[in-house]
Amino acid sequence: MSVGDFANWVTIIALPLTIWGLGMTYRQGRKIKSSAEAAETSALAMAKKIDSMVAIEKNAQIIEKLNNCDELLHNDNWKEVISHLRNAKVQLITVQKNGSYSTVHDSDFRISCNNLQLDIDTLRSIQNGDNFEPDKTLINKHIDRAIEILTLVHAEIKNEYRNGKNQ
Repeated sequence: MSVGDFANWVTIIALPLTIWGLGMTYRQGRKIKSSAEAAETSALAMAKKIDSMVAIEKNAQIIEKLNNCDELLHNDNWKEVISHLRNAKVQLITVQKNGSYSTVHDSDFRISCNNLQLDIDTLRSIQNGDNFEPDKTLINKHIDRAIEILTLVHAEIKNEYRNGKNQ
């Protein structure tokens, strides 16, 4: 057998092996792609769970602070009340943008945010020297509505988290 004949046999044997190798490479590539997609889906689900846990914790903190506003209003502690109202407004906006809720409509978020902003503006005016007594009953009513909205959202996020629907 000559070197040329040997080379021909090697080529004949190598061709199917090459085709088989290309097929294996293609299959591995598809597996890698599907693994990467699964990893991305898993990472997104984990990020959503973390966001839910953060929202649950933040809502609880805001609700607790808003519950203290009645006493702060009674003691004319405008600075603290303004701080709590601003935090509540930011949280309302955040939870509204991060999800849709069956228990609270978008208009409820907007109305509550607008009312809190009016209360913030009123208390800032007093803090800056305007001489009038704020309607503490109305402010408390706005605070109670914000607490109600955040409590409903809090419960809904917690339920979704427990039931795994936030993935």
